[in-house]
Amino acid sequence: MSKSSLILILISLLILSLAGNLLLLNKAINYYKMYKISTVRPLNNLYYSESNRQLPAKTGRKRVILFGDSRIKEWDELPAQNGYTFINRGLSGETTAQMRARFATDVLGLNPDIVIIQAGINDIVAAAQIKKETAKILDECITNIEYFINTLQEHNIKVIYTTIIPPANPGIDRWLVWDDSIKDNVENVNRIILEHNKKNNIYVINTKELLMDNYGVWRQGVNKDTLHLTRKGYTILNSALSDLLEYKSDAF
Repeated sequence: MSKSSLILILISLLILSLAGNLLLLNKAINYYKMYKISTVRPLNNLYYSESNRQLPAKTGRKRVILFGDSRIKEWDELPAQNGYTFINRGLSGETTAQMRARFATDVLGLNPDIVIIQAGINDIVAAAQIKKETAKILDECITNIEYFINTLQEHNIKVIYTTIIPPANPGIDRWLVWDDSIKDNVENVNRIILEHNKKNNIYVINTKELLMDNYGVWRQGVNKDTLHLTRKGYTILNSALSDLLEYKSDAF
C-alpha cells in the first residue's frame, strides 16, 4: 500500500470518527434538553389546550382520537376515511403515567366515538435502565393502559388497541444504553394486555404482524430508527386501520 493511500484511509477514518462523535454529541444535547424540560414541566396536560379549544363542533362524522407517544405524534398522515374525523393527540417521549395525567382533557373531553391507543414503549425503555424498578414500572404501564381501555368502555367509546410496536435493532446513538430485555418486555406487555381484554369488546391492530414477515424480519423500509416508523410504515398502519373501520363499520 502506498503512503498516499494510507494517508487517505487514515483521513477517511478520522472524518468518520468525527461524524460519529458529532452525532452522539447532538443526541446527548437533545436528551439533556428533554430531561431539563421534563423537570420543569413533568406533565403535558396543557400542551393541546389551545388546539382542543379550537376544535370545531362535532358533525355527523365520527370523531377518532389517536392517543399515545411519539409513535402517535408522528402518525401525521391519516387515512381519508369517509364518515370519520381523525384528531392526533400524541406526544413524544411520554410514559403512560404522563398520558394518564392528560387523558381526561385530550381524550374524554373531546367526546370521541373511537380512540386508537399506542402507548408503553417509553415505560419499557425506562424499565430496562432501572433494574430494581423494572417489575414495578412494567406493572404500572399495564395498569395505565388498562385504565385507558376500561375508562373508554365505561363511556361507551370504542377502543382500537394498536399493540406496542416492537423496537428495531438499536442505532449507534443507543448502543451504550440499550438492553435486549426491551424486546421481550414489549412482547410480554402486549400479551398481558390482550389476554386481560379477551372478553372485552376492543379491536386490535397487531403491529408486529403488519410490520414484520412470518419469520420476524422487518418489512423493507418501515423503520426510521430504533423506535420510529417511516412514512411507509404508517401507510401500512393506515391500510389496516381503514380495513378495520370499513369491515367493522356496523360496530363503529
